[in-house]
Amino acid sequence: MFPTFPIRSMEQHDADLQVVLETRKPYHGICGTNSLMQFQDLDHVKAEIPDYLHAVCQGVIKFFIELWTKTKNHKNPWYLNKQKRAIFDLRIKKIKPPHEITRTPSPLTRLSDWKALEYRAFALYYFCILEDLLPKIFFDHFSWLSYGLQVLLQDEVSVEKVKEVEFLFSNFVRETETLYGVKHIRFNLHLLTHLSQSVLHWGCL
Repeated sequence: MFPTFPIRSMEQHDADLQVVLETRKPYHGICGTNSLMQFQDLDHVKAEIPDYLHAVCQGVIKFFIELWTKTKNHKNPWYLNKQKRAIFDLRIKKIKPPHEITRTPSPLTRLSDWKALEYRAFALYYFCILEDLLPKIFFDHFSWLSYGLQVLLQDEVSVEKVKEVEFLFSNFVRETETLYGVKHIRFNLHLLTHLSQSVLHWGCL
């Protein structure tokens, strides 16, 4: 089992902020005061909610697709070569998305034009077409993200399921380092570990 770390509390935030004010240097991700601190009864640690559309859709999902398709990664086992990308494009053209998807699925050749909702649709509905194109270990790893998003994007979800996704996303981030290397760890990946707490405090994504 992977080790876990306590969620930052207001008390810990205030202690870290004091270090920042004394040293005038960022500490534990804190750079200084913010305007929310003027509201004394507001827990501004919980009030700052990750923006999943940008952090996850245009952040994490886009990051992985680019990682798989950029030619600079051609020596890595997860790389989708020209032939595999062509197969992906043929398959995605045949997909008939559900009614809630308003954009027609776009091929990888138009990846630069993809919007946030297209990245979300890929993770939720289209990712399965990569099953025999990505090595199984990388396919299974990304499927954790796909499943977790499906759970947190529901209109209603049980606390038990949210806790399950919290554990899953923590493992997802740690396995990203194992599979892809520490150099590919990004802040948006870290934000995944906070999504479940955000759902518990404020509701589904």
